This record gives sequence, structure tokens and C-alpha cells, in this order.
Amino acid sequence: MIKVVLTGIIAAILILVIREQQKGISAVILLAGSLAIFLFCIGYLQDILKFIENINSMMSIDRIYIKILLKIVGIAYVCQFSGDICRDLGSQALGRQIESAGKLAVLIVGIPVIQGLLDTMKELLSL
Repeated sequence: MIKVVLTGIIAAILILVIREQQKGISAVILLAGSLAIFLFCIGYLQDILKFIENINSMMSIDRIYIKILLKIVGIAYVCQFSGDICRDLGSQALGRQIESAGKLAVLIVGIPVIQGLLDTMKELLSL
């Protein structure tokens, strides 16, 4: 976690110093710093996947639901990450559009869960 914090602080200081003189270079530093932090955080996914596997072994949840959950979390993080970068670069509208597209993608990916819930409710009501 110290890598993430130091990368963020160093990038923020560089951006603060350079932004007034070279906006293009500060944008590149923002992108590079953000990407580095994102890549550092991907390493934590292994711990999360191990935790999910442990839960799955105890409860025997259908793997399709775990895959859907991971896709939804991934979509949410990538869209927020991209939207924040766009807003930091001064394009608020583009950032909001990326996040709106992410919400739509989450809904589409979650359709099998909704369908499974409806099927379960239908079975319960027919008993």
C-alpha cells in the first residue's frame, strides 16, 4: 500500500509544480500516476479471489454468480477510474458519460442474476 500512497503523492506534487507551465506534460503525469496506482491495486485482486474461493467452498455458490460479481466490480472500478481522470483533465461531461455507460454495463451484466432471482420467486410462489 505504501507504493500506492507514494506514487499518488509524487504524481500530485509533480502535477502541481508542472501544471502552470506545461499542461500537456501534467496530463501525461496524471495518466501515468493513475495507471501505476491502478496496476498496484490489481495485485490485491489475488487476495480477494482467494477470499471468494474460500466462501465458495463453504457455501457452494454457483460460479456464474461469482463471475458476474467480479465483472460488476471490475466495471465499476474501471469506469470510476476513467471518469475521474477525465474530470481531472477538465472534461466533466466525458467523465459522467463514461460512468453512465458503466452503470448500463453493470445492468446488462447483472441480468442473469435478476433472471435467477425471478425464477426462484416463481418457484416459491408455485409451491
